[in-house]
Amino acid sequence: METLPAHLQDRYGTSVSLTGKRLRLAGIVALGVLFLAAVLWVAWSVSSPDVRSKMVSYQHVSDTEMRLEFQVSRTPGTVLSCAVQALDSHRAQVGFANVPVPASDSRDSLVSADVTTVGGAVSAEVMRCEPQK
Repeated sequence: METLPAHLQDRYGTSVSLTGKRLRLAGIVALGVLFLAAVLWVAWSVSSPDVRSKMVSYQHVSDTEMRLEFQVSRTPGTVLSCAVQALDSHRAQVGFANVPVPASDSRDSLVSADVTTVGGAVSAEVMRCEPQK
């Protein structure tokens, strides 16, 4: 290892050797890599839920009923409970239902549900789907 000239040792001091600086830098880089790995793992786990739902269609059957069709993706064999709602033109809830989704051998299932409404519904949505316990 090369030593610094005397005038540079006097100017900057020699309390921290080059090896110490390299070790400190390596430690900082290692901590940075660990932090980045933790952030990526959390982001991946949050963005990959076990259950997903997607509205396919809804149909205004009458002034008191909406028919919904939605797709669910989940681990095969999982029983779900999905909360769906019907909305009026002001996006106020005019109908609500908990829809049981039986277990299936396939990952994706198409579900149809009728929602009773108390007013003129113009749209519908799936609020959430959760595994039943």
